[in-house]
Amino acid sequence: ATFKLRYPRSIVEVIETPPQGALALLQQQEVEFYIGPELPNLNDFQFESILDDPLMACIPTESYSGEKKLNLSDLKRFPLILLNRKTAVRGLLDRLTAAEGIELKPQYEVGSAQT
Repeated sequence: ATFKLRYPRSIVEVIETPPQGALALLQQQEVEFYIGPELPNLNDFQFESILDDPLMACIPTESYSGEKKLNLSDLKRFPLILLNRKTAVRGLLDRLTAAEGIELKPQYEVGSAQT
């Protein structure tokens, strides 16, 4: 409310779109900035980290062995529900596991974290 009082002519619009769509809007100059995950191999944009957002593994208590930290290779022993390959988070996870020579085989793939 304070921002609107200071700048009464301002227009703020929030658009929810996948990262590739957001970057297309930036290229077309339809938006001024994008907040979301960094995408690899993009030289047209400067990405600046504004927060650390860890990925969390949600494990049923009966399957948990008490580890303080799980490694990516530990995930192979669980039936996995992962975001589908079109999502930036899944792309990141696939790059991280490939770099360690790990192949995760999800039992289910979903389109959004809310699913």
